[in-house]
Amino acid sequence: MSNFFKAALFTSLLFTGLILNAQDDEEKTPVFIDAQDHFLINFGVENFIYGSKPDGFNQRWKTNGFAFKLMYDKPLGRGNVSVAFGVGISRQNYHTNAIIRSGEATLPNGLTVGVPDAPVHFENIEDTPGFDGNRLSTTFVELPFELRFRTNPNEKGFSWKFYPGFKVGYLSGSHDRQVFNDDKYKWFIFPDISSLRYGPTFRVAYGKVGLFGFYGLNGFFNDGMGPEMNQLSIGLTLMPF
Repeated sequence: MSNFFKAALFTSLLFTGLILNAQDDEEKTPVFIDAQDHFLINFGVENFIYGSKPDGFNQRWKTNGFAFKLMYDKPLGRGNVSVAFGVGISRQNYHTNAIIRSGEATLPNGLTVGVPDAPVHFENIEDTPGFDGNRLSTTFVELPFELRFRTNPNEKGFSWKFYPGFKVGYLSGSHDRQVFNDDKYKWFIFPDISSLRYGPTFRVAYGKVGLFGFYGLNGFFNDGMGPEMNQLSIGLTLMPF
């Protein structure tokens, strides 16, 4: 079992225990809790869990992501459990020192990278004259599902919330951008990035603010076309209504 799944299992058990303990301290009579948390906003840090890290490939500290989700929340009878499903869109921005190409390609500044008829190739360009930055961006349309546990609201109307879930996403767009001497160049051809991503999610919150996480069970690249890299997202979640 990977360290990530051990940590996720420990976190799940911990917060489930906290919620059950908090519930015991409140009134024993269950109450109807209205449907809530229909609109979600995530701001996070994007990273990869490597099976085989590409030589010379490093991410910058400012690698980031964000997501918006619309959810239908359905309480399960009289109590504090509900299910939720919906649709969302997410964006990942990977700031790195290397560009990714399938086969051979020539950059607008004249630099030729890659290997003809080869799968994914990483080319470190941070020492190229005039290099100012490189960013790979991906956008996914997603179908999320959550099983939601909440405590009864306290006197301020706030509840502890633990929302484990799962989501499937379809790649709707990908491109990278290089900056050389303040000139920007974009590339949109990435046939070897997997068109799907799917995996478990979690959301732990108090009131309308909390933390979220996602781990991609499938690789970032199509099978056999690139190094083993799985997406990992962790960050802040807001649930305004």
